[in-house]
Amino acid sequence: MTRWIVLFRGVNVGGHHKLPMAALRKALSEAGFEQMQSYIQSGNVALGSQLDADAAGRIVRAVVLRDFGFEPDILLIDAATLQAALDAAPFAPETDLSRAHLFFHLDAAAPAEIGDLAPGPGDSARLAAGAIAHYLETPDGVSNSRLAELLSRRLKDNATARNLRTCRKLLELAGT
Repeated sequence: MTRWIVLFRGVNVGGHHKLPMAALRKALSEAGFEQMQSYIQSGNVALGSQLDADAAGRIVRAVVLRDFGFEPDILLIDAATLQAALDAAPFAPETDLSRAHLFFHLDAAAPAEIGDLAPGPGDSARLAAGAIAHYLETPDGVSNSRLAELLSRRLKDNATARNLRTCRKLLELAGT
């Protein structure tokens, strides 16, 4: 059985795409997934399945559509892939875990080019490209970073972001 980490994009934000985690865990369990665990309300679930990522993802989307009325953008990754993304992160060891972000590519075959993005005057943010995720560090906070705004616009609907603290917690949930 594979332990999948499901990253939902844009749920429980601004009153849109409401997805109560307890109800989601129950619905996914009833759909045949095992060892369901969720982390915070922003759409993070670890689950066990014999299915591959594509098949499991189709079922997750169908369950959410049936039970919650929308079809979510999701990414399923295994713990080894998440660990590889974390290992590739250019963040310094003393980085504030809440201000270091991984932007995971929802379409792994076509990660967005970000090489021409740069922080503006007074923006202390740093950006690095990666194969699994792009990395953004915002020492002054995401809301104070022009680079974070530019990155979000560039990636449009092709990424979902998690901070370093959440990524480490998701590895824990996956059993690593």
